[in-house]
Amino acid sequence: MKSLLRWLVGIFIMLGTLLLSNCSPYGCRVTFGSSTCTSSGSGIGGGGTGGGGGGGGGSNATPTAFVYAVDQVGGVNGTGANGTIDGFDLSNSNASFLPLAGYTAPLIPANDPGSGMVVVNKKFVYAIFEITGEIAGWSIDSSTGALTPLGAPFPISVSLNAPIAPGQFQMITDPGGNYLFISSSLGNDIFVYTIDSTTGALTAATNSPFPVPSIEPGNITTDGLGRFLYVCLGSAHEGGSFEAFSIGTGGVLTFLPGSFVSTNGAWQLVGDPSGKYLIGTSGESLTVSGSDDLHLYLYSINQSTGIASPAAGSPITTQFSPFTIAMQPPSSNGEFVYSFGINDTDSGYNGIEGFLLDPTTGTLTELSGSPFSNGLTLGWWGQFDQSGNNLLVYSSEITGSGTLVQLAPLQVGSDGTLTEPIAATTLTTAGYWVVTDP
Repeated sequence: MKSLLRWLVGIFIMLGTLLLSNCSPYGCRVTFGSSTCTSSGSGIGGGGTGGGGGGGGGSNATPTAFVYAVDQVGGVNGTGANGTIDGFDLSNSNASFLPLAGYTAPLIPANDPGSGMVVVNKKFVYAIFEITGEIAGWSIDSSTGALTPLGAPFPISVSLNAPIAPGQFQMITDPGGNYLFISSSLGNDIFVYTIDSTTGALTAATNSPFPVPSIEPGNITTDGLGRFLYVCLGSAHEGGSFEAFSIGTGGVLTFLPGSFVSTNGAWQLVGDPSGKYLIGTSGESLTVSGSDDLHLYLYSINQSTGIASPAAGSPITTQFSPFTIAMQPPSSNGEFVYSFGINDTDSGYNGIEGFLLDPTTGTLTELSGSPFSNGLTLGWWGQFDQSGNNLLVYSSEITGSGTLVQLAPLQVGSDGTLTEPIAATTLTTAGYWVVTDP
């Protein structure tokens, strides 16, 4: 693997330049700058968008999960061609991870790498395109994985921080799939939309967007029960503080006075399924921010007020500096959290560290055999499917012919051990992606 630091710095500089000319890089996850598009309308509806290429000829296996990824190859070198959302299916029973058979890839805006993707209740996929100023949505065919536009894209004017680093989560949904939350860094506010459970239509919540009082918002998350929203400082893998809102009827946010937590451990937060804890990382790495932070940070949530504070035993020492983290959703396996990172020689990725959170005692313990690396495709960003049994890991590598971007499907054992019985698949370009069970 060639220098990851050169890739990061090069992409940061290139994107900063390209966004000024409204162009898209050939392969990147990060986005820069701000858009000033005018928002109008009240929801996704009326007049669908057309389908494009990028599918077909793949797997007919019984699917374990569907994966969708932004593909901006059409926008390379400013050609103006539309990008697509490429589709794949993962089948554990058939040991395959292949492009969806007969799939027609939906078109997305050209020269816009996007700023986030989410799946809602295994039924809908949403992607935000900051440069273009829109949220696009599709329904998922549970049998074939086909995506059907929900209607015309929803206009939005949102401004994100620059640089945005890989694994950024500025668009999320709550665990129940009722609301869509988007943090606007340079606008210092949070956009909220209700999601129609039948049609997938979006409607802006009353008084949205909601101002963030004390910090420039970056990554956001909810607690595991979807009662509170936590907003992290919009730094670029350089620590960060956070504050909180309660989530009311219709997605209305109410700021929680006294919720501001001054800490170095909240560039990214994830909520555990019990709703009692948040786990955080500063996101720091020697090759990106100049120093390592060999810790995870555990916060206890007051169940009455929603205010989080450092838990006993926090911070928890790690072997490597966690660049990003992923929390297992509710499953029979337990509450596992995994961290991903870049090694200090800037030549590859660290082994994936795994921890078990005990929601009764609040202890976070490293798993036996962690860090996991033997025979695994490593990376810097992971997401679970809803079952919690499959952890997909994203990696990129500069090669002599360009950038190799892969997704590796790792299986999670009952003890948290990670294995890779199915080979990774290669994405056409770097960018956002999501995974969902059928």
